Amino acid sequence: MKYFLDTNALIDILNSNKNLRQKVAAHSDDVISVPDIAYYEVMRGFEIKPDVQKQVAFKHFCDVFGVVYQNRLSLEIASQNYALLRKAGTPVEDGDLLIGSLAIANNAILVTNNTKYLSRLQGIQIENWAQ
Repeated sequence: MKYFLDTNALIDILNSNKNLRQKVAAHSDDVISVPDIAYYEVMRGFEIKPDVQKQVAFKHFCDVFGVVYQNRLSLEIASQNYALLRKAGTPVEDGDLLIGSLAIANNAILVTNNTKYLSRLQGIQIENWAQ
């Protein structure tokens, strides 16, 4: 299986959420990666509220697990979902839209506790490891 970690999952891991850390360890045979937009969202947080120790740990985590970048297919999926959701009157923030669409394009399961909004994306697979 392939999993992408949403921003909130990454923050929980950095904050030593035992449940999430155990889930990551339990999925050692799977591919777990960090979407580029989630990387950006975590890094911008460090610019606002510096924490050198956590930032170093986060960069090491990303070195080990890898960062996956937007591509043409993920951007097309994001555009399609944006239009569908806007017409339905249930838009999703751009960051979430791009992270979710990248997961869809890569046939990955998105690990998030933001299921309320991300479940609106057509074709998304979600798991909440924070519970």
